[in-house]
Amino acid sequence: MTRQNRVNPLGELVAQPSRGTLMGNRGCIHDESGRLGRSRWARKLWVFCALQFNGRHRQVMAPGQYTELFFLDEATALAAGHRPCATCQRERYETFLSTWQRAFGTRPSPSDIDAALHKERAAVTGADRLPTMPFGRVPIGAFFIQANNATPLLRSPTGILEWSFSGYRRSGQPRLPDATIVTLVTPVSTARLLASGYEARLHASSRDAAPNIK
Repeated sequence: MTRQNRVNPLGELVAQPSRGTLMGNRGCIHDESGRLGRSRWARKLWVFCALQFNGRHRQVMAPGQYTELFFLDEATALAAGHRPCATCQRERYETFLSTWQRAFGTRPSPSDIDAALHKERAAVTGADRLPTMPFGRVPIGAFFIQANNATPLLRSPTGILEWSFSGYRRSGQPRLPDATIVTLVTPVSTARLLASGYEARLHASSRDAAPNIK
């Protein structure tokens, strides 16, 4: 059975066979039969984790345990409103904290980060309430969408890439004028970290899909 635990950049949970490169959780949001309940966004602590850590093994969606979620890559997890796990992603977590301090001027507690991101997550606030901005202000590693097109787009170091559960592909628009108004999907706080030097790790397909921009 394909479980409803694959996450897209908007934070939506989809039944899809592509597992991706990272796991994560936002608490226990499934019932004893493995079906998702209605309360999917109440808990503020959303993290992403390594697929393997210290030889640990888990039964996916075990009753009463946290719901295992899967992301294509780090950029996807960040866009969905997750942050690095302080245990299995310790190095990324420390980098996230130090970049936050550089971007905002203070070193936050985990609860500070979780509270800030919770107010900005598309899955919590609703996609229709996401902020708009000129494309030129979208940082590398952040996701955005354009009017009348729900396909999540990544601003990568080499151009604009279209996202899918199985990987990236070249966009029909490898470039956009800086003044083009787009909707930012990645939470504003996370986008600020990306603009301040935090480099989101991308799925290997991003290299194959890189537009040939001259």
